[in-house]
Amino acid sequence: MAKNKPYDLIICGGGPVGLLSGLAAIKSGLRTLIVEKQEATHPHSRSIGIHPPSLRILSDLDLLPQFRKKACIIKKGLAMENRERLLGELNFSTLPEPFNFIITLPQWQTTRIIEEQITNTQSDALLRGFKVLEVKPAAPHGLTARIESMDGSIRQIHSKYFLACDGKYSAMRRHSGIAFRGSPYRRRYAMGDFEDNTGFGSHAVIFLSKSGLVESFPLPGNTRRWVAEEHHNHRVEGAGELSKVICSRTGITPVPDSSRMFSEFGVERYMADTFWADRVILAGDAAHVVSPIGGQGMNLGWINAIDAIDSIKNAINNPGKIHEIREAYQQRVQKKTLTVIRRAEFNMTLGGSKALPSVRNYLVGLLLGSPLQSLLKQRFTMIGLS
Repeated sequence: MAKNKPYDLIICGGGPVGLLSGLAAIKSGLRTLIVEKQEATHPHSRSIGIHPPSLRILSDLDLLPQFRKKACIIKKGLAMENRERLLGELNFSTLPEPFNFIITLPQWQTTRIIEEQITNTQSDALLRGFKVLEVKPAAPHGLTARIESMDGSIRQIHSKYFLACDGKYSAMRRHSGIAFRGSPYRRRYAMGDFEDNTGFGSHAVIFLSKSGLVESFPLPGNTRRWVAEEHHNHRVEGAGELSKVICSRTGITPVPDSSRMFSEFGVERYMADTFWADRVILAGDAAHVVSPIGGQGMNLGWINAIDAIDSIKNAINNPGKIHEIREAYQQRVQKKTLTVIRRAEFNMTLGGSKALPSVRNYLVGLLLGSPLQSLLKQRFTMIGLS
C-alpha cells in the first residue's frame, strides 16, 4: 500500500459484506482498499444460508461456480410437527431459473472464497490487522482516516468515500455520529452443528413443535445445523443439552460427541438513523441488525452493499447529483430492511407460538397445500427483494 495513496473507496470491515463489497467495487473500476482489524478469518460458522438474490450477485461476480462446488444445495424445505408428522413442503426448484435453490456454506468458507477472488484480482486490496481510530474531512473532497496496526504503528489513508461494513458495534458509524436505534427481543436460541443422522439429505426442515421452534439445515460434509428456541427461564448449556431439547421436540437425537460447534444467542432489531452521512455509507450489520431466524441477515447485507457500490460510483461520476443519489439509497435500504425485519418477526412469532399449537399447525398445513405457497416460497427465499 503506497503511503497517502488516494482511493475512490475505503471499506472498513473484512467480513462477508465488506469483502463482497470490495470485490464488487474493484470489478466496477473503483480504486478500493479494504481494512480489517482481524489478522485472519474467524473459524466460527455463523451465517450459512445464501438465497436466490445473493446467488445472482455471486454469479455476476463470477463466484457462483466456486460456491456451488463447496456448498450444500437445498431445493426443498419441509415443515413438520415432529419426525413422524409432515405438515407440508416448499419445493424451491419450481421458482424461476436459474436461481431456483438455496445454498448453505459455513461463513468462514464464504469469506475465504471471496478473499481469494479479491487477492487474485488485486493483490494489495485487503489490509488486515488494522483498526480505524479516527475519520476526518479532507480538502477539497473526501475523508482521511487514521488506522492503527496490532503493533501500534499508525497510518493515514485518504478516500473520496468510506463504506462502513464493520459490524453491529461499528466504529465508523460512531465516528460519523449516526444513531443506532433498536432493542433486543425476549427470545433466545441455542445452535449447534452435528453429524447428520436424520435421513433428510439436502432438505431444510422447520419443526413447529408444541414446545418451541426447531430449525434444521444441511451443511457440507454430512453435517447438519440445528437451532432451537430456548424457554424463557432456561438457558441451554452445551451440545449435550441441546441434543436432548431437539430430541424432545422432534424425535431425532443428534449425537452430542459429533458436535462441531455450539453457541447460544439472543436476537435483536437495530437500524441506523441514516445509511449515508456526508461521505460515510453504512452496509451490513453496521447499518441494520435483524433476527437470524430465517437466515436473511447476511443476504440483506449483500443486497444493500451492491446498491451502495453502484450508488458510490454514480456519486463519483455525477458529483452534482450526490443529494439525489444519497436520498434514493436511503429510501431503498430502509424499505428493504423494514421488510426483512417484519419477515423475521413473523418467522419468530409463528415458530414460537405455543398458544393453540395444533390449530397453528393445521393452518400451516392448509397454507402449504394452497396456491399461497408460491408467495411463501418467494418470501422465504427473498425473491423480489433485490
